[in-house]
Amino acid sequence: MNYVAYPEGEYATIEHVPTGERWQVNTSGNAPAFSPDATQMVWQVGGTRGPLNNRRNDLFAANVDGGEARHVATFLGGGVAAWFPDSAHLLVIARPSDDTIDRAISVFDLADGSSRELARAERIGGARLSRGGTWVAFTITFAPNPDDSGLWLARTDGGEVKQLDLYGAYRWRDDARLFVIPFEPGAGSNVLWEVDAATGAARPITDPTATPFLIANGDWAVSPNGGRIVFLNAADRALWLLSLP
Repeated sequence: MNYVAYPEGEYATIEHVPTGERWQVNTSGNAPAFSPDATQMVWQVGGTRGPLNNRRNDLFAANVDGGEARHVATFLGGGVAAWFPDSAHLLVIARPSDDTIDRAISVFDLADGSSRELARAERIGGARLSRGGTWVAFTITFAPNPDDSGLWLARTDGGEVKQLDLYGAYRWRDDARLFVIPFEPGAGSNVLWEVDAATGAARPITDPTATPFLIANGDWAVSPNGGRIVFLNAADRALWLLSLP
């Protein structure tokens, strides 16, 4: 929370909030994403013509002061989804090559440009990295084998990949537990489930008869300590807090 960036034409103006010092970095008008340790930033410069799945996106990196700016990689039909907590790796979703229509979720090493593929499918997306970077949750939709469509988890070290029995909106509670709100059209209340990433075991942690709530437009977020969620209430369009066991 020490830095803020905002666009000014072809530049991003970076401000060090405690001191008020400002400087500009040429990002071609694109927003930079700061590393968790606030020492680096990356930004993407993408193509503007043709199908999105065929556009090439150039990834650039620099120190937070704008020094050592450099081109890092070019991604096809995708780009960076998140920084890893170690500030050395990036979660990327993109087509591995021109030879496939599939997109892959990969761990990209910012230092040497290497990638470790975790999963791939033609319609893969919604990647969310767990708080400690151990797991990534993602969805596969309209798979050739319908049984493959759904919500998936993959270890980011290249280990286990598993499909969950639940499907719906999801956010990480911490590095090991995933919140899922199952997709139940017409239900009078949402139900919040918790999934253990290692085992896949799931349990409801709210009871609609005791704690009914209905989230509008999928608008909800988990507190940093995982103890509460805030959501836009469909009943009164106000923000509500739900404390969790």
